[in-house]
Amino acid sequence: MSKVRQLVSRFQETDFYFRLLSIENKPKKVVIVMIAIAALFAPYVLSGYIQTVLIFVLLYTVVGVGIYLLIGHAGIVSLGQVGFYCIGAYLSAILTTSYGLSPWLVLCCAAVVNGGIAYIIGKPFFEAGGMSLAIITLAFSVIVYMVVSRLPITGGHDGITGIPDLNIGSIRFTDNFYYYMLLVLVAIILLISYNLTEKKIGRGLRAMNEFGGGDEIATISSGIDVTKLKTQLFVISAVYI
Repeated sequence: MSKVRQLVSRFQETDFYFRLLSIENKPKKVVIVMIAIAALFAPYVLSGYIQTVLIFVLLYTVVGVGIYLLIGHAGIVSLGQVGFYCIGAYLSAILTTSYGLSPWLVLCCAAVVNGGIAYIIGKPFFEAGGMSLAIITLAFSVIVYMVVSRLPITGGHDGITGIPDLNIGSIRFTDNFYYYMLLVLVAIILLISYNLTEKKIGRGLRAMNEFGGGDEIATISSGIDVTKLKTQLFVISAVYI
């Protein structure tokens, strides 16, 4: 019980707990708690099919958070997120099936590669401004599709089969493990994203979001490096995907 009390006391000292208490709308607090409880016990009361659907929902939630930060919060129009999703998926599949690398290591490699590509693509074109990034990222997605559909190593339109499951040694994980792993991952990403939007970088992104009433020129005049800010968020969004 002492360890449980220590964990509870540490949680109460976190910024997230303070923000939760500061929510004035009490029904909103109740809804958050109810969703959390329902998510924790969902695998024990739902069928296997529904659980599989929830796993995909959690996967797409991670992608959605990255897109929201980029387009919804900062107003950066990018049409290439599906390209990053495709690269991460195929890179993970190829490295595990053809080269026998650990799926855990491959997940990290895919995130690093996506972040690097996003940096290479985004940094030069954020300086141009306007809709240039949207056009470039659209072309990027088309190129990725054409390359992936024609390379023999990707299996063309048939895709890649025989992708190994996540494991630790000889221990194979069940659907429950994948569900709870993704649930924790989504919670961490939401917490990071929420704190990100409330910090200085988040205020800067809102200030330059012209779709949300911001003004990029005014943001630049206030001393904020808009190009650096956009590049950082573009990389974060690609890593999430």
